[in-house]
Amino acid sequence: MEKRIQAVLNHLADRPIAHTTKEREASPPTTRPGVVLLHSRVLDSNKLISIAEIVKQRVREGYYARGAEGAGATGASKKQGKKGSKLSKMSWYQYNRIYDVVSAPGAADTAPGAGDDEDDGFAPMMHRFTEAMSGKKALQGRANITTYVSIVLSRTPIAELQKNPEISVQASTDPLEVEFEQWMART
Repeated sequence: MEKRIQAVLNHLADRPIAHTTKEREASPPTTRPGVVLLHSRVLDSNKLISIAEIVKQRVREGYYARGAEGAGATGASKKQGKKGSKLSKMSWYQYNRIYDVVSAPGAADTAPGAGDDEDDGFAPMMHRFTEAMSGKKALQGRANITTYVSIVLSRTPIAELQKNPEISVQASTDPLEVEFEQWMART
């Protein structure tokens, strides 16, 4: 998970990633927009959300681990700030979308463990009774629906995503985030 966090942080960095602090400070800021798309099935969304939250925490603190000794561990960047490369704090914007993808009837689900209950050749009587009452067998010819979660993290606001009613928006400038940052500064 730390590899993915570092990859997102490196992509969002305002300067090209360098191996030393001197190289990093000497390089000019990039003109790339710093946008990252994180995507997963809804069943794996807990890891996706954890990655996004840790990235936002580190962006809020202004620390980036590549080229810094010791700032790479989750939550350790504040304690090891003297060793790590401290950058200025950046604004961040998060765009969330949960949506369904419909696949053709009879298409195999590639999720690990999917369909294990139906394929084992043994169905307890209660399971058969429940199936008959719910009409589950009648639904077998219908399309499969898979739910996905997408999170876009950005250093700059993206107007196209903000206008989309299917996408929720969070930003470092939201009143709740500002209050949280002030509370963290006091502790």
